[in-house]
Amino acid sequence: MKKINFSTLTIATVCYNAAEELEKTIQNVANQTYPNIEYIIIDGNSRDNTLEIIGNYENNISKYISEKDNGIYDAMNKAINLAKGDYILFMNAGDTFVSNTIIEEIFTELYQKIDSKTNFPDLIYGDYNVINKTFSETVKAEPLKKTWTGMKFCHQSMFLKTNLAKKQVFSGDYITSDFEQVYELYQKGISFYYFPKPIANFKTDGLSSKNKIKVRFESKEIVQRHDKRLKTALSFWKLIVWTFFVETLRNTLPTSFFEKLEKLKTKILGGRKKITTEE
Repeated sequence: MKKINFSTLTIATVCYNAAEELEKTIQNVANQTYPNIEYIIIDGNSRDNTLEIIGNYENNISKYISEKDNGIYDAMNKAINLAKGDYILFMNAGDTFVSNTIIEEIFTELYQKIDSKTNFPDLIYGDYNVINKTFSETVKAEPLKKTWTGMKFCHQSMFLKTNLAKKQVFSGDYITSDFEQVYELYQKGISFYYFPKPIANFKTDGLSSKNKIKVRFESKEIVQRHDKRLKTALSFWKLIVWTFFVETLRNTLPTSFFEKLEKLKTKILGGRKKITTEE
């Protein structure tokens, strides 16, 4: 079997006052078996002991910055500007890869299927695990051909060619500027590759109902730059109304009610499951 000349991967973590979560992510990245990783941390001038944590792992970090920024997307753009890898992936503080070998598995599969790195896909994406307060679930990345009403995968499970990221940096105009980036690249016809396994675990407390509804409006605005059909507009309005209804119930009814719904959904669909990670 020919020797694999692995692409260099930039993994970037942007954080602010993240000392409690950052160490887990640094250790997880350091334990990856993938041989060519550039690890960048962009800190927003934290006031806790984040810098102390970074200092403890300096040998595992390629470069880091600690300075004030203009929000998460400004920090992510700083990482893009510094990145030297062939691909870049963003892993938030507290988030992890599902295993120590998953990156190597993905790129080994690519080398087995594609003869040359020059023919590698522009964007590689896969499934992901969401860790909530009351339940955890594996979320299947949705097919790209489906109507785009928002991100079909998360940036923790997405490898984007760095040269494309540098050309299509985050605007920061939206909560969903990550969706905007991917959607604009999708419209330009970049190539995608789906890896049919969970790639990353990420924790979420969920957006507020106000933000969830705002995200729907933002997605509508982004998509309708390119798709002005009445059918598309109606689909978004249905989704916005439904989101408003669900979030109104969520803010009115006790959390236990939604926990019961999740358990019922698990029983019917078998979609929810306990998530474990390699330490």
